[in-house]
Amino acid sequence: MKTLLFRARIDAQPGQFVMVGVPGVDIKPFGISFLEKDRFGITVSAVGKVSQLLCESTAGTLLGVMGPYGKPFTVQGKRIMLVSGGYG
Repeated sequence: MKTLLFRARIDAQPGQFVMVGVPGVDIKPFGISFLEKDRFGITVSAVGKVSQLLCESTAGTLLGVMGPYGKPFTVQGKRIMLVSGGYG
């Protein structure tokens, strides 16, 4: 498992995701697991070809990123429980 950080501003909200591609291989959806003003991250587990290549990537590796996609949601209330799949 590896967290990849991208130095880019992304206007994402809870519930959204990005599509990350390895040029010449494929594009896959990933939840956003880290978000700050000028950088964001995804957390990947090496389970397939794309995720394996992402886990092997190093600083400067060329990747494609599109998004954010998906319908964001607002978290309200005092006692909140979120249930999801994946690592995002």
